[in-house]
Amino acid sequence: MSIDNIRIPNSLYKALYKNNLVDLQKKSIYTGASSTESRIAFLGGNEKHFIFLVKNEECKFLNDSELNFLSSLLSACNITMADIAVINFSNCRELDHNTLSSKFKGSKVLCFGVSADEIDLPFNIPYFQVQPFKESQYIFSPELKVIREDTEAKKQLWGGLQRLFNLKR
Repeated sequence: MSIDNIRIPNSLYKALYKNNLVDLQKKSIYTGASSTESRIAFLGGNEKHFIFLVKNEECKFLNDSELNFLSSLLSACNITMADIAVINFSNCRELDHNTLSSKFKGSKVLCFGVSADEIDLPFNIPYFQVQPFKESQYIFSPELKVIREDTEAKKQLWGGLQRLFNLKR
């Protein structure tokens, strides 16, 4: 008998693959997760429910220079990666404002390169303006890589962050 012809009894499949079986009746994959939050990959601890939506087709979340820039922004705002959830919208385009507020409990949502239309908000606002909606506050801006290289955009973002996080000017 060769290794290509080994037969495993059906009763062993459930034990061997208990966390990743496909139920063909439901047409979904069992991952052991029950909420949308745990199925949507995010970076950070989300302890303070501050959501940072980014759009990066090239990385799972951010490249090194964008992550360093984000870290400096967080430090200036007196928050850490443990406080936030970084979500790459490029990897989960079905995400909308209802999911952000219900599953992630997003009290403050910062959208870098993601528009209000893309998360199904009923309004559009200019960049760097803080907009309350339901139980959250939103601020929209260009992508992190654009802001990182534009001094005027950095100043405008900083003004918006000061208003959003009630920082001293």
